[in-house]
Parts: sequence; C-alpha cells; structure tokens
Amino acid sequence: MAKFSYLPENKRYKIIHLKEEGYSMRQIAAKVPCGLSTVEHSLWTIKDWEKVIFSDESQFCISGNQSSAYVRRRTHEEFSPQCLKPTVKYPTKVMVWGCMFSHGVGRLHIVSGTVKAMDYNEILQNKLLPTARDIFGNQSWIFKDDNAPCHRATAIQKWLKDHTVNRMNWSGQSTDLNPIENLWFKIGYEISKKKTLKQT
Repeated sequence: MAKFSYLPENKRYKIIHLKEEGYSMRQIAAKVPCGLSTVEHSLWTIKDWEKVIFSDESQFCISGNQSSAYVRRRTHEEFSPQCLKPTVKYPTKVMVWGCMFSHGVGRLHIVSGTVKAMDYNEILQNKLLPTARDIFGNQSWIFKDDNAPCHRATAIQKWLKDHTVNRMNWSGQSTDLNPIENLWFKIGYEISKKKTLKQT
C-alpha cells in the first residue's frame, strides 16, 4: 500500500493567497514549493472533485496470511500451539482493477497476471466507460489513474483521446493521493478478518 501524505492547510492557504495576488501556477509552485499539479488541485472545489473517477489496481491475498504476528510468550512456550501461526507457502492472490467516485464505487475487474496495455484498454472499454455513463450520463468527467507504464502506452493515449476522456494531470513521481488506496486498505482488512474467523 502507498504511504499517504496530504497538503497541509497552511500550504493550501498560501497557494490560494498567491493565486489571488495574480501569481502564475509556475511561480506559486516555486514559492510554496510543490509540484504544478499540487498547485492546480489545491484550488479545486468540492464540485470539481465530484467529477473525478479514481481508479487503480491492487492485489489481495485470499488464502494464507501475509501479515506479521507478534506473540507474547514465556521462554519455554516457543513451540506451544497457541504461540504458533500456520503459514501457507504459496498463498492465493488476486489482482483487481476498480474505480470509485464521490458517491460510491464502480465496476470491478479481476485481472489475470499483470496488466498490459491491451488488458488495460479492455478494462477501460468494459468497466470504466459503463461506470462513467451510469454516474455522469452525458456530463463531463475526469479520470484519475496512477502513472503505471501500461496507463501511458500510446494505444491507451489514443483510446482516451478517441473516447474524449479527460485525464487528471498528475506527475509521475508525485505522492499517490488517490483515495481509492483507502478503499483497497479497507477491503484488505476485511479479507484478513474473514481469514482469521475461518482459522479459529
């Protein structure tokens, strides 16, 4: 999972203040300091963010437990069954692509193997577009994905242009502030709880 950081309020207010004084985005980015996309998106309203569909891929461990467990025990209890945690040598994992927006979630796609440009093209066609039509109808919307190589392939760029999909401008090496990361964390947590219940 990605580590999260956020734009502190004092930085956000400084950006807004500099914008009101007439500074350009580039000048603000140099003065604050931060990236151009940070400057742009810190000026967005709630209405602006409600037009965004966030997407990402994530992998979940379905069988076996990938997390560490800490056990308090006495010196002579190292092999006691209540102090041991069974492991699975080759746990079952599943990779998924999903999307979400301000009022809920969109379609989920189970990915076989790794996501390549052609796979991503199919996902966008069969999952993203129907979700966007359901949510926004004919209204404009903005698509936010991370900057994975398959998302930047020429075929994907062409597909997005052909389908008039507006992509959120976000630099490749910037902090991942995609809120879908919180959803993935919650799903992973719920899966781990279910596995714990089955084991007891």
